[in-house]
Amino acid sequence: MLTQKRTFKFGDSVLNTARPEWGPGTVTRAERVMHEGQPAQRLNVRFASVGLKTLHTGVVDLISADEKPAGDSVAERSGWIGELEGNKPADVMVRLQADASDPFKSLWQRLHFTLDLYRFSREPRALTDWAIAQSGLADPLTRFSRHELETFFDRWARTRDAHLVELVREATRTDPTQADQILAAAAPEVRQVLRRPHARR
Repeated sequence: MLTQKRTFKFGDSVLNTARPEWGPGTVTRAERVMHEGQPAQRLNVRFASVGLKTLHTGVVDLISADEKPAGDSVAERSGWIGELEGNKPADVMVRLQADASDPFKSLWQRLHFTLDLYRFSREPRALTDWAIAQSGLADPLTRFSRHELETFFDRWARTRDAHLVELVREATRTDPTQADQILAAAAPEVRQVLRRPHARR
C-alpha cells in the first residue's frame, strides 16, 4: 500500500511516477476515500498527452509537479535517464503510448486515441508538446537537442503510422461504415497516411 504524502486539490499539477511519459496533469476533481483503512483520494486528472484519467492515491504514486526540485523530473528520479526497466532513453522516446494498443480498450477507443496522436508534428510547438508527453520532462531541450527530438519524432511517427494502418484494417473488417465515418472526420495527415500504397488492403 502506498502512503499518500500530501492531499491534492482542484487545480494542482501532479505527476504519476509510474507513467512519467504522461507528463504533468491537472487535478479537475478530488474526492476523499478510504483505502485499506487509510485515508486516500480519488482524483480526476487531465493530462495533455493522454486525456482525463481517474487515479487513486492508495494505489498510484503521485507527486506534485510544482514541488519537484529544479532540473529534476519524475523520469530522472525513477531512473529514466540512463536506463528505465532496461530501456535506453531513445527507446522511451520512440515508443507508442500504451493507450494506442491497450487490449482492455475497445478497437474504437484505440483508433480514436491513435487518431488524436496526429496533433503532434515537427512544427516547433507541436514537437515540444510531443517531447514533453513522451519524456515526462518539463523542458526536453535540457536533455536532448532539437535535432535529436526531430529524429526521435520521425521514428515515433513511423510507428504511429504503421499502427494506424493496422487499426484501420481491423476497423474496416469489423464495421466498414463506422470506420469510414470516423476517418471522414480525421485530420488531413491521417488521410495522407491512408492514401499510401497498400495502406488499407
